[in-house]
Amino acid sequence: MRRSNVFIAPVDAGVLLACGALLAVGLTALHSVSLAANVNWVGKQLVAVITAAAAMAMVFCCSLSSLRRQAKLLMILVLTLLAAVFLFEPRNGAHRWLGGGGLSLQPAELCKWTLLLLTASYASRPQFKRHAIKFVFPILGWAIPTLGLIILQPDFGTLVLLSLVVLSVLFLSGFDLRAVMALFAIFLIILIVLLLTEPYRMQRLVSFVDPFNAAGGYNQKHAIIAFVQGGLWGRGIGRSIEKWGYLPESHNDFIISIIAEETGLLGLLIVCALIALLVMKAINIARRAEERGEIFGALYAFGFAVLVTTQSAINICGNLALLPSKGFTLPLVSYGGSSLLSMGLLVGVLLRIDFENRREQRGGGT
Repeated sequence: MRRSNVFIAPVDAGVLLACGALLAVGLTALHSVSLAANVNWVGKQLVAVITAAAAMAMVFCCSLSSLRRQAKLLMILVLTLLAAVFLFEPRNGAHRWLGGGGLSLQPAELCKWTLLLLTASYASRPQFKRHAIKFVFPILGWAIPTLGLIILQPDFGTLVLLSLVVLSVLFLSGFDLRAVMALFAIFLIILIVLLLTEPYRMQRLVSFVDPFNAAGGYNQKHAIIAFVQGGLWGRGIGRSIEKWGYLPESHNDFIISIIAEETGLLGLLIVCALIALLVMKAINIARRAEERGEIFGALYAFGFAVLVTTQSAINICGNLALLPSKGFTLPLVSYGGSSLLSMGLLVGVLLRIDFENRREQRGGGT
């Protein structure tokens, strides 16, 4: 075969466009919130963006075969960091961070990347479909201690998110549906036990049902007020009222409420459209990887799509009181260095999969 003379871009510009636009929306909202909080959220976030971009570039330079080989080592490193958080003083009753002051790291965010890598690595082995039960035990052997350390922090939301991602990758790999359903049933039982054994989790569930009357519904109540005040077109950028001390964590968990208040339903739909674009690009990359027999890349890209969709849906629905409020960032939009670092690593591998897809296409033209 001769090489094709048709120019093929190194990576999908749509992925970079979606990520860049979401970052721009987030920085604009953070600038608005900074005016009320008297904190330079934008400056801090820009440092995190540069760090995440460097991590993305570093991972992008690694071949998929090397990432697959190093998945266990990366998982061991993150597990060590997860255990190390208990050596530091808790913040708000939780052991989630390494370091202190203006420089800290949340290892649970990095688990989104490493656990997805590891699960895709095991599930993509040629023997997996023939001996799925045999290979699922190593996956669970890594996932259970990881999720155990996360719930001890405690971080109930990340436990739910990672569990769903692992189950989704197993399902997409062709793992026996009955076994997936059995694992999902066990997962639900564990969730119910965790809910019933911690009163504050039950309180969040109750406040989600009726945020305006429940004792713990303050945040969701003011998030809904922000959405209502925004209407169709918004109050105007920088003109949010809720950011002035009414809505806690308006730079983080509830930033989409500020965006909706200032830019209205239109702004909310634009953010959702950008997230949907990123997810659809990831699915397309997964399909092309599957077509060329790169199952590891395909499962990773599909898992990326599940992760971003689920995390975004939980964050936005939590703001709208359609789900219980959970401390999830909105990917690439909310303030948070660890969250951005995690997304940088996740996107870096996705771009590498796309690059290798396109490289084969360039070399296999007729």
